[in-house]
Amino acid sequence: MTSQIYSKITLCVILLFLFQSCGYFYNASPWIVETSATNPARYWSSRTHYPSDSIGMEIVQDKCDIRVYLNLMVCPVEPDDPENQTISFEYFVGSAKYRGTAHVLKGGQRLLLDDQTSTVMIHALKSNQCLTLTIGMYHQNFVFKQ
Repeated sequence: MTSQIYSKITLCVILLFLFQSCGYFYNASPWIVETSATNPARYWSSRTHYPSDSIGMEIVQDKCDIRVYLNLMVCPVEPDDPENQTISFEYFVGSAKYRGTAHVLKGGQRLLLDDQTSTVMIHALKSNQCLTLTIGMYHQNFVFKQ
């Protein structure tokens, strides 16, 4: 009886080791890519997102443009400029410090980045550079691994 239990445990450990070494339990990239191919092609779109417990990032591309959203998972933020509904925040690309601006959408937990901030962030991710965001109590590192 005891030898059967040990043999089952040994088999489980061996299988677990094999699956881990093959990358079965390891997702090389936390980024999720979803596309919508349509006919006619003018409605085509793509969504790349990074789910997180803190700040999630979502890059949406369609035929017209690219938009970058930040999704705050716990608490809403208040705009720095209530009239324009915008918030400023710091972010780092490697060790270089930047100041970004985003439009706070209804509810305060979804932010639409301005064009300049979006461009810098997308370029950093395409270059496999570490992108670090800090917004209020939120902090998140992003790296795009393919």
